[in-house]
Amino acid sequence: QAKADLDGRIGGRGTLKRMAVTKRSFFTLLVAVALSAAAVALPAHAKSSGFKTGVYKATGEVSFSFKVAKSTCYSPAKKKQLKGYCLKMRDLPRVMMDCPDVEGAVKDHEESLPLPSNVHIPSNGRFNATLPSYTAPSASKPATLIGETKFSLKLGRKGRGSGSLSSWSDETSSTVTVRCETGVKKYSAKR
Repeated sequence: QAKADLDGRIGGRGTLKRMAVTKRSFFTLLVAVALSAAAVALPAHAKSSGFKTGVYKATGEVSFSFKVAKSTCYSPAKKKQLKGYCLKMRDLPRVMMDCPDVEGAVKDHEESLPLPSNVHIPSNGRFNATLPSYTAPSASKPATLIGETKFSLKLGRKGRGSGSLSSWSDETSSTVTVRCETGVKKYSAKR
C-alpha cells in the first residue's frame, strides 16, 4: 500500500506509460501535420513546373506571335505525336532579305518566313528547327535546295522566352541567281 501511494505521488509506472503514449501521439500528430503540409504544397509546385500557356508576343529584331497550349502535337525529335506543351504560330515574321547588288539580280525585299507550327516543346523548353525550301521536282530534274530557315526558341517557365531565326534563299531573276540572306535575327517573347 505504501509503495502504491509512493508510485501515485511521484508518477509511478502508470504515469510513465501515459507520458510515453502522449509523446508517441504528439510525434504521430507532428508527422501527420508535416505530411498534410507537404500534400498541400505539392500541387502548387507541380502546377508551376510547366510552361505558361497563352499567346506570346515576340519583339526585337523581328516581331511575330505564337501560342503555347496543352495539346497533342508532333515531336520532330521523337518523330511521333506527343501530349504536352505545343508551339502554335499565330502570325509569321516579316524580315528583310538582303541580296547582293548585282546587275539584273533580285533586289532587297521583305518576305514572310515559314516557321514550325503545332510542334511539341521539349520539357527543357529548348526547340530548334531547320526548314528547307526546294524547287518542285520535274521528270527531267530532281528537287533542288533553294533556301533554308533556322528557328530557335528557349521557353522559360515564367511566361518568357527568347531565341533567334535566320534564313537564306537563292533568288533567280531572268539573267542571274543570287543568294539573299536575313542574317541572324534575335527576339525575346513575353506572355
